[in-house]
Amino acid sequence: MFSAVLDVAGHDPSEIATLPLVVGLAVVRALQPLLEKSRAKLTLKWPNDVLAGGLKLAGILCELCDEKVVAGVGVNVNQTSFAPEISDRATSMALLTGRTFDRRMVLDKVLAELEGLHTRWGEVGFAAIHSELAGIDHLAGRMVSIWQTDADPAPVAGICGGIQADGTLIVGSTRIYAGEAHVCSDA
Repeated sequence: MFSAVLDVAGHDPSEIATLPLVVGLAVVRALQPLLEKSRAKLTLKWPNDVLAGGLKLAGILCELCDEKVVAGVGVNVNQTSFAPEISDRATSMALLTGRTFDRRMVLDKVLAELEGLHTRWGEVGFAAIHSELAGIDHLAGRMVSIWQTDADPAPVAGICGGIQADGTLIVGSTRIYAGEAHVCSDA
């Protein structure tokens, strides 16, 4: 686990809301080459999970503090077992490859990718990386349900139209700005 502080001064709140996706893409870019021999394709589950073969490999949580965003990132690097309640939904780099990794090397690779993507995001905006994100979108084309808040009486459900150029998610005909997504089935 680590936290990175990202400058967001002068950016619109709707653009700042895309940062979990930017951080997720940095994690995918950094880890995919390290997992090449495992043949695990990394995907991003909107808005903040990195999956390998449908299992959670990393999670991201971003919090706005003044004109900075603190991006907390947790990557399952060398774990070989998980608590029973999550063991059927989680994986690690070690489980995927059968080897251990130097955590500092993993951190350095993620931070290098994050620095480059954050700079690009700051200069040209989220839309500039949208097509790359669309290529690793775990939810696109699947039947999903989205709980937008804990107080929702029912989730928004439908076929996911994928991550949009503004960072939102389309489910059926509804644009989703925030929430917890669950895959119901492949469409």
